[in-house]
Order: sequence, then structure tokens, then C-alpha cells
Amino acid sequence: MLTEQFFKNWKGDKLVNIQCDTRFVDDVNDDLQYFIDAETGMCCDDGYTRDEVSTHTNDTDLIDRIMNVACHRYGCGMLGDEIYAEHPEQVLQAMMAIYAWVEFKECGL
Repeated sequence: MLTEQFFKNWKGDKLVNIQCDTRFVDDVNDDLQYFIDAETGMCCDDGYTRDEVSTHTNDTDLIDRIMNVACHRYGCGMLGDEIYAEHPEQVLQAMMAIYAWVEFKECGL
């Protein structure tokens, strides 16, 4: 199963989004999370992936290229720092491709 836990995030009495925690892990063994916007139903990573990649390089052009290649490959878009798509699988695939780049970079490959 892709998602293990769901958490509803409210602002006052209005549902803002649903946080979905998966069993997939990032470069520091945190569970990958995606969010579903309550109004639009769109999925996103809340900008976490880009932020995490920036801890491995300060080359913003390289970060932009990595993010754009992964997003293009899996049918996602970028909105500011956030990866977004209609389906959670698209967001998760892009996130995992980016984290694979981080892993290979850290191994010197």
C-alpha cells in the first residue's frame, strides 16, 4: 500500500489539505509525504524535496535541472518549490527519482 497514514490539516473549521505518509524513505530515512489539496484535489510535496536537495548542493541551476527532469519524466509540474500533479504516484515517482540522484551523488557515482 502506498500510504500508511492520513492526517487532516485544518485552518479553523476549513479542511486545508490531507497529509499522506508513505513507507518510502528519503535521504535521511524520513517517510516520504505528499499532500492532497482539499479544494483542488491536486497532490504536492509541499516543497520538501527541493529543500532537502539544497542540503546536498548550493548550485541552484543544478537543483532546477534535477527537479525539472524528474517532474517532466513523471508528468509533474513545479509551482514555486513544490512538485505537483493530479495523482500521488506521479509526485512520489518524481520525489524518489530525485532522492536516487542524491544517493548516487553521495556515493560518488
